[in-house]
Amino acid sequence: IIAALADAVVVVESPESGGAMHTVDEALRRDRPVLAVPGPVTSHASAGTNRLLRDVAVPCCDVDDVLLLLGITPNAVGAGGPDRRPPPSGAAAAVLTALGWTPATLDHVVGRSGLGLGEVALALETLVADGWVVVDGPWFERVTQGRGVRR
Repeated sequence: IIAALADAVVVVESPESGGAMHTVDEALRRDRPVLAVPGPVTSHASAGTNRLLRDVAVPCCDVDDVLLLLGITPNAVGAGGPDRRPPPSGAAAAVLTALGWTPATLDHVVGRSGLGLGEVALALETLVADGWVVVDGPWFERVTQGRGVRR
């Protein structure tokens, strides 16, 4: 039913078999576009989405990817127009790049960035305050426009 009614199917996380993969098969049979969110290659829960990316799916990292595929101009709908967050610069930009799109602890970000603990901690606080990152316990997670709310 989902594949028949959808303009596109987005698979966020899926093992190699199961309900999401059945939906993908039906979407492909109906010539519906399939998008997949990349996941860690070491995660069983991402094996299906990563295989889809290799074989048939369009990569999807945020809502703009879906909108573009559907021919809708990003920022014309949804969170209220252009991204109004201040662009990260200096250490904050480096830390945001090091964080990527996978939740990470402070120690992980320090290791990925090559910066000192104090510099990374300060940059993360700036990114949280500016709406680029949210905090959930010990985890820092990058967010798309309009979702930068401290949890």
